[in-house]
Amino acid sequence: MRRARWAGLGFAAFVAACGAANAPEVVSAPSGGEVPASSASPRSAEPARAAPTSPSGAVAANAPPEAGSHDPPKTGIVFSKGDWKSSFERAKSAKQPVVIDTWAPWCHSCLSMTHYIVSDVSLKPLATQAQYVAVNVEEESAEPLVDQFTLNVLPTYLVLDPVNQDVLGLWRGAASVDEFRDFLTASFATMAARKAGTVDAASKHLVVAHTAAARGKKASAANAYAKAIQAAPPAWPRLDEAAWGALDAMTTTGRLAQCAGLGGKTLPKMKGATAIWRTAVLTINCARGLGSGAR
Repeated sequence: MRRARWAGLGFAAFVAACGAANAPEVVSAPSGGEVPASSASPRSAEPARAAPTSPSGAVAANAPPEAGSHDPPKTGIVFSKGDWKSSFERAKSAKQPVVIDTWAPWCHSCLSMTHYIVSDVSLKPLATQAQYVAVNVEEESAEPLVDQFTLNVLPTYLVLDPVNQDVLGLWRGAASVDEFRDFLTASFATMAARKAGTVDAASKHLVVAHTAAARGKKASAANAYAKAIQAAPPAWPRLDEAAWGALDAMTTTGRLAQCAGLGGKTLPKMKGATAIWRTAVLTINCARGLGSGAR
């Protein structure tokens, strides 16, 4: 993968997304983020480790996925590994969204998500509601996708409208089963509401924000996320998603005062542990930046 594609990825986010032991060596990028130190493939960053075994020698039930393996038990949602472009044609015919899982063999959280979250049997009802495709970002066939979207954290899950490729849902990094279920359910509901002409104002702004953020337009994304949060009804199910996206975009564009203020207001209303942790970290970082004299 070209080094520039990882610009803007902070070391903390990189470690959180992919695990320190499995991540390739990174160096500071001009943007203040980190990029792989070598342009060589990071696939060999860590040798494969044997799965834990029981005294009898059988593989333990809680054994971690084999290094580089992206083939989960077929019990929950199964992401195909065929031509990702053809998934859009299938989705158009089925009038369904496309869900793309962007991953890499060295990304531990990518493999853990696939083996322990996406494969959870409770997600099976969602398996027929979209076209699911997994894209290894290190393969040559992924070049057009990586060029089109800003993938500065792995895994990144994109829920796309197959007609215009608007980003209905954007989730970066790991999630719990409940968080992933809620993310997909809300994204699918937004597509259905758009088709029916009944989408609420907050969700309209969120799609604009996600689409801008996924294409690297962070200033536009920050504005749209703020509008989504402002228009959100009480107990809006996508507040976690919108708040973390807003703070990330505001941090990237140097809007530290707005970031710290929004983080302080939204944190008490958030529910998902992952989103709360991310939002808290970004809020603290923005406040520290203000304290150091940055604006």
